[in-house]
Amino acid sequence: MERIPEGPSLFVANHSGGIWTPDSYMLGWAIYKTLGLDRMPYGLAHEVILSQPPVNQILCPLGVVRASHDNALRIFAAGRSALVYPGATTTRCGPTAARTRWSSAIGAATSAWR
Repeated sequence: MERIPEGPSLFVANHSGGIWTPDSYMLGWAIYKTLGLDRMPYGLAHEVILSQPPVNQILCPLGVVRASHDNALRIFAAGRSALVYPGATTTRCGPTAARTRWSSAIGAATSAWR
């Protein structure tokens, strides 16, 4: 946490899957304790997650928005940061999972460089 630059940042993390994973909440707590409430990143979540009540009723008020390049760029343009778990919702199983996860990670890195 000591190498986070000033200004907009892209946090790229991994978690054990699903929405009720303690690692996601622990990361949020660590970011809050290190950077404070004003620098908390917006979370980028798959539409599948955001379409599920009561999940969306919990996550959206916490700053979670639909994952898209456009939303990430809007967040950065506003001087804020974003948190993404590449491929967390759609690429956990199946024969192309590893390739798709790698592709998602490349997409996250590309957004960070823009």
